[in-house]
Amino acid sequence: MTDDIQVVPQQVSILIVDDLAIVRLSLRHILTKAGYRCREAEDVAAALAMLDGDAIDLILCDIQMPGASGLDLVKAIKPRIPDTSVVMVSSLEDAETAIECLQQGAFGYVLKPYQPREILVQVNSALRRRMLEIAFRDREAQLAQKVREQTLEIRESREEIAIRLIAASEHRDLATGMHV
Repeated sequence: MTDDIQVVPQQVSILIVDDLAIVRLSLRHILTKAGYRCREAEDVAAALAMLDGDAIDLILCDIQMPGASGLDLVKAIKPRIPDTSVVMVSSLEDAETAIECLQQGAFGYVLKPYQPREILVQVNSALRRRMLEIAFRDREAQLAQKVREQTLEIRESREEIAIRLIAASEHRDLATGMHV
């Protein structure tokens, strides 16, 4: 099943969130060259506004920005848009920050300066993982529905058996009546 899941860049919408225009331009160039559709936001507030109106599959987000941080964005979207992947892009080489980002729901962490290949690998990996999680959740829902249906079917058949036994017990003749 995992081999069936392929990322099709032309079907993926990515939001790049960074306060530096040069970083947004660089990431946009890398991603559009690979076929991804990209949008940009310069801060968390603008990103949240875009997320309210557009379907975004993945967010590439800087951690340190004026106002709210990239980590604040991850925390804000996790309950609202759980199917959106987030990859953090930061100049902070801090293991604690990276771990916290991953614990809060980020799918990856890339250090600046980055290589184009590194960005593409992280994006593809995050999108693939997201697709696998969605497929797993959908499969779980299908199985739960099947269990509910089969449980109802078993309950109905047991009720039918009980009704038939009650009906049979009402039919007595003199020879076997006392044995029923």
